[in-house]
Amino acid sequence: MTYQWYPTDHIGIPGQPIPVIPGQPTLYARSAPSSPYHQPGILLPTPPVAVSPLPQPVYLPYGYSPGQPTIPLQPSPRARSLNLAPVLLDVINFPSTASRRQQQTPHLHYDLRDFPSRALVSTNSSFSLSDSLLTASILNPATTAIKVVSKAFPWEIDVESADDNTPVTLEDLITAVHAALDKHITGSEWWIVTEDVRSKVSAQYSKNCDASSSGEGRHRGQLEKARSKKEGLRRIDWLLENFVMKGLEKDDQFLSTRIRDPVIREKTWVLVTGNNK
Repeated sequence: MTYQWYPTDHIGIPGQPIPVIPGQPTLYARSAPSSPYHQPGILLPTPPVAVSPLPQPVYLPYGYSPGQPTIPLQPSPRARSLNLAPVLLDVINFPSTASRRQQQTPHLHYDLRDFPSRALVSTNSSFSLSDSLLTASILNPATTAIKVVSKAFPWEIDVESADDNTPVTLEDLITAVHAALDKHITGSEWWIVTEDVRSKVSAQYSKNCDASSSGEGRHRGQLEKARSKKEGLRRIDWLLENFVMKGLEKDDQFLSTRIRDPVIREKTWVLVTGNNK
């Protein structure tokens, strides 16, 4: 099975701003930032200049094949559910193919663009996660570490408990996923993808910034977390409109391709994301 982390949804906004990549100063960056999370960036040409570079060798992680059809975000027929602790069974085990009737049961709804404290239990009406849910072990039997991967991006997310005597909790999980996707996109990650992908991610980057508490768009204040366009692209922008975390699942077919080591594969779960609807 081939694996590709190109987003599949088409998004385009006329007159979209130029995103920045950390590492070089921009035309508007007059001083060096004080935080590693607010690095200056380089301007991306828009529209890009048509060039014909010489072929260069590219060394890619296993399973990443540019130009090949993407794996759909829906789980395969062989996907199986997590062996979750009873307290979380209905909250986090929410497959992307759930029926309308299943959607009425409590399930996790977390907009990954916002703070982890904004994660919700969603039914007909949403309410915040209780302390008992946040501090409960997500697996039964309990474990102190798991790995999370996605069909939408190439990064692996390690989720660890606070110490060897406590299990991985729901709070550990959503905090680790948020931290991993809040990181800046590197220049090598940005330029390895096609111009079409960069255009889609750039458009979503602009929408995500506008939706923040410091944004200027019509959805300003939708998110509590502030974000400036001067900070540049982040991994969360790669998810396009599928930025809502809905749970985890086991997909043996996908994991057998993504994770070679069977021991690590057993401790690895697939992130389920979707849109905000």
